[in-house]
Amino acid sequence: MSHGIFAGITAGALWGLAFIAPNFIGAASAGELVIARYAVYGLMAIAYLWLTGYDPFRRLGLADWVRAVLFGALGNSIYYFLTVMSVQAGDAATTALVIGTLPVLFAIVGNLRHPTTPWLHLLMAVAPITLGVVLLAHQGAADAGPRSIMIGIVFALAAMTSWLIYGLGNSAYMASDHSLTPMLWAALIGIGTLLSLPLLAVALTLRHGSLFSLEIAAYTPLLFWGIILGGLASWLATWLWNIAGSSVPSVVLGYLLVSETLFALLYSFLLDRRLPSAVESTSAALLIGGTLIGLYVSRRRSKL
Repeated sequence: MSHGIFAGITAGALWGLAFIAPNFIGAASAGELVIARYAVYGLMAIAYLWLTGYDPFRRLGLADWVRAVLFGALGNSIYYFLTVMSVQAGDAATTALVIGTLPVLFAIVGNLRHPTTPWLHLLMAVAPITLGVVLLAHQGAADAGPRSIMIGIVFALAAMTSWLIYGLGNSAYMASDHSLTPMLWAALIGIGTLLSLPLLAVALTLRHGSLFSLEIAAYTPLLFWGIILGGLASWLATWLWNIAGSSVPSVVLGYLLVSETLFALLYSFLLDRRLPSAVESTSAALLIGGTLIGLYVSRRRSKL
């Protein structure tokens, strides 16, 4: 299980890059960045299949194609679009609070589906994680000021549900008996994401009016970060998450999701060249403490 835990934490570290990338893309929008990211991911997936000689049209059935497109949409394009809508309708703090509870919900639902941890032990882990998320969101709300958030909450709940369905479904699939390696499945999810990308582009165009109407020079940072996020935060992170999903229970995957928030905080502190505030330090300590408790309990039970 150790290599699965390491893979899950590393995937979180790579996902955290998406939180700082918008600071470096200049005049480009977040929507243009995500389209560039997922286009790179999809094209890399096509290149991988070509280099390995894997023909998905001959090797995959209809159910496999539906699963790949569904997971690519739910875990990437739909999830991102709903998150953006939540931030715009409400505020970033509220979105962070709702979606930030995803590790807790993932662990709880995972334990309901496949009981591996006593509920008291699970509570010992998820309680500090939940408190840490609430503290972070409270500080974000204080910085942002009051705002109407009900519609934002609805979009955030929809985004959380989208990724939860993907995460649990992908975990169950990777743990099942099938012939696809984690790397190959990461490539197929990339193909599925690419196929869902036109819908995201249309939705963003309707929302914002236009896309990619930039000066030539503005495309350089956009392309650079599209490659970084597409190659690392999508391709490599999905492969690592598939490794984790094939080797650790769903409840442990929930704990590992916390690493995305922790690394996003770390990158933000490095970017701002500052130390964390008292609230941020307390939140990080709670997140780390809850995760360590959960992993300790899970490892103990696996040795019983």
